[in-house]
Amino acid sequence: MRTATDGWTPEQTAAYEGLWSKLRELTAYVAWHAHWERCPKEKAVEARQALKHAEGAVPDPAPAEVVAEPA
Repeated sequence: MRTATDGWTPEQTAAYEGLWSKLRELTAYVAWHAHWERCPKEKAVEARQALKHAEGAVPDPAPAEVVAEPA
């Protein structure tokens, strides 16, 4: 995780840190989900990569006019 960018408000910094925290929480949830116990170990990496690249796994970026620049 990188440090806050110069010029960020305390609210922006808190939001950024909150998003990273949520990302770590959800990453652990997916990585340790019971589903992977049913997946043969020799196929686990292949299955996780397929999930990672599945349609909809990564949301489309927000349009440029929606992305707010830090004040």
